[in-house]
Amino acid sequence: MTLSAASASTVTVNWATLNGTATAPSDYASGSNGLTFNAGDTSKPIDVTVNGDTTYEPDEMFTVTLSEPSGATILDGSGTGTITNDDAGPGGPQAVEWTNAVGVTVSGNSLTKTAANGWGNAGASSLQSIASGRTGMWR
Repeated sequence: MTLSAASASTVTVNWATLNGTATAPSDYASGSNGLTFNAGDTSKPIDVTVNGDTTYEPDEMFTVTLSEPSGATILDGSGTGTITNDDAGPGGPQAVEWTNAVGVTVSGNSLTKTAANGWGNAGASSLQSIASGRTGMWR
């Protein structure tokens, strides 16, 4: 937290966290406390513990609010804390397993046409389920 200018006297203010898309206690440890700025101080940290996990998810936010100032006036009574996702996302493309091949040769994700004229009655289908968050890869 930062004062707009150093004060010649002591300044105090209370702070507290509020849930946003990040929720306590699963994403972070909620907190509240008081801060004291001694004469000449302009900045004090507000520490909030983030609870790590291994789940891929969007960045999440919580709010820190200020109240009950003494020796100063609050110009902006809230700030946003962002918990940045640091977990690996879903895997890359998922290979497709071809079934019901007609007039084609299957090799991995590739199909090779073996029909005499054009595609004719050649082709293949896949009924494979692709996990949520992943993409299929057809070559």
